[in-house]
Amino acid sequence: MAMLSFLLVLLSATAYEMSYSQLNSRMQCEDLREQMCQGLPYKKTFFPNIFNHLSQEKASQVFSQYSVLITANCFRDMKLFLCSLFFPICTKYYMPFPPCRRLCKKARAGCLPLMKQHNHTWPMTLSCKQFPKGKRALCIDRPDKADKKGKQGQKRPKKNSGHRKKE
Repeated sequence: MAMLSFLLVLLSATAYEMSYSQLNSRMQCEDLREQMCQGLPYKKTFFPNIFNHLSQEKASQVFSQYSVLITANCFRDMKLFLCSLFFPICTKYYMPFPPCRRLCKKARAGCLPLMKQHNHTWPMTLSCKQFPKGKRALCIDRPDKADKKGKQGQKRPKKNSGHRKKE
C-alpha cells in the first residue's frame, strides 16, 4: 500500500463515492491478469472501470488497441496511464481513480508526434479534459523528480556579504 501513496493525489473523493456507492456491495478486488500491466505498483483491480467495462476480458479487448503506445516507448509512464484507465487500482472504496490531467497531458505530448507520423490523432476517449486536475479529486500521477525536490532543490540566492556593488 505504501508504494501506491505516490500515485494518489487526495483531497476529496465525494463525487466518486456517491456515484459508486450503490455498486460497492457487488464489487470485489481481483488479480490483475493483463500481461502488459504487470510490474506496476498494484496487483489488484476491479470493475466496472471508467469505460464501464464489466470484466477484465472486455477491458483487455479494448486495451489491446492502445497497447502499442506502451511498446512504442513514446512516454515513460504510458503503461501507468493506460493500465490505470482500463484496469483501475482496487481500493477499499471501490471507485476507479482516473489518471490526473497532468499525466494525460504528458502522455499525449510524448506520443502524439509518433501518432501523427502514422496519420493518427489522440483518441477522444483519452481526452485529457475529462480527467481531474488533482485538486479536488483522487487521481493517479507520478511526480517528476523536480516535484519531489520542491523548493529544497532550488538554489537560494546568496546573501549580501555586506559589500556594495560598484555602480
